[in-house]
Amino acid sequence: MVAFKYFNFFSDSVVAIFNFFDLSVNSFTYEVLLPIGVSFYTFQAISYIVDVYKLRAKPILSFLDFALYLSFFPQVIAGPIERVNRFYPQLKGKLMPTYEQFKEGFFLFTIGLFQKVMIGDACGRIVDTIFFDLKHYTSFEILSASLLFTFQIYADFAGYSNMARGIGLFFGVQLSQNFKQPYFSRNIQEFWRTWHISLSTWLKDYLYIPLGGSRKGKIRGFINILIVMLLGGLWHGASWNFVVWSAYHAIALVLFQVFKPKIKFNYISITLTFLFVSLGWVLFRLNSLEQFESYIIQMKSLTVGPFYLRFLKMIVSFGSVLFLIDWFQRRFNSDAFLIHFKSQSLAFGIALSLFLVCIIYISIKKPYPFIYFQF
Repeated sequence: MVAFKYFNFFSDSVVAIFNFFDLSVNSFTYEVLLPIGVSFYTFQAISYIVDVYKLRAKPILSFLDFALYLSFFPQVIAGPIERVNRFYPQLKGKLMPTYEQFKEGFFLFTIGLFQKVMIGDACGRIVDTIFFDLKHYTSFEILSASLLFTFQIYADFAGYSNMARGIGLFFGVQLSQNFKQPYFSRNIQEFWRTWHISLSTWLKDYLYIPLGGSRKGKIRGFINILIVMLLGGLWHGASWNFVVWSAYHAIALVLFQVFKPKIKFNYISITLTFLFVSLGWVLFRLNSLEQFESYIIQMKSLTVGPFYLRFLKMIVSFGSVLFLIDWFQRRFNSDAFLIHFKSQSLAFGIALSLFLVCIIYISIKKPYPFIYFQF
């Protein structure tokens, strides 16, 4: 994974450091196709090696079984990152679903498809258009695109995870829950417990705790948080915007540990956390320092433009639908919340309607690739 993803990044960074001191060094990079899902199955393989080495799991003796464990197709490209003790026993059976599993899988897949296509892709078209050339848009339009990206990345990745879990259930395999309404989080620590859960727990179990966690004093604990978050940022990609984004969250986590602020009303803490996370997604989305500079310049202009009502309607529309899905998932404590409706005829009717709407939309508009496929 290091050779495929990070060689060029470190090579360019070293050259930039030498050039800063007026030392001439030639850059050496190479172009290579990045294997799909390399970050995900590498981490899954590492967890297997560590668990077997520490006698927390028994080794898989069959090469074909091990290959299936690493490459179960619904989750090999973008997770969830599974642990051998939980995942492998499910693969040893006949991979045949019960009726309840198939029904839950259909509901999960349909909800995920709707999140991805009708929210993620729709927001992505607007976001990509504006971020492609920030100089041609007003500060309000850029701010709107930033907020829409907050919706896009969640709908895109949570949608994929729900689709993957739904397909897994078609084979009788229960994949791990990867999101738990992260935009309802009351603080930044809670956000990272509910966002990309399989990665967050992996980083905690295989990096943060082995580094000592918080057992060796507060200062060492804070340093460990910084190390883990920076490596987690680089896991997303070999680019300085991911480093800055991860440092932004690492500092917030450290400050939260130091001050442990308590806000009386949940809706205020949820709103503040959401705005903080949304600002961080801007760092995640910007491709270069030059684009970041352009972003700041345009935002300082404080211009609105004639299309502000259109952007407000889009924010309210997409945000309301995303909020409604999360509310139902939170209300029933299930991502496949339709399975808990008293009238299953109504539930199937809703699911089929959503599925058909997505198919029609895909036939008209070219679907966007999943954001996390690049990682």
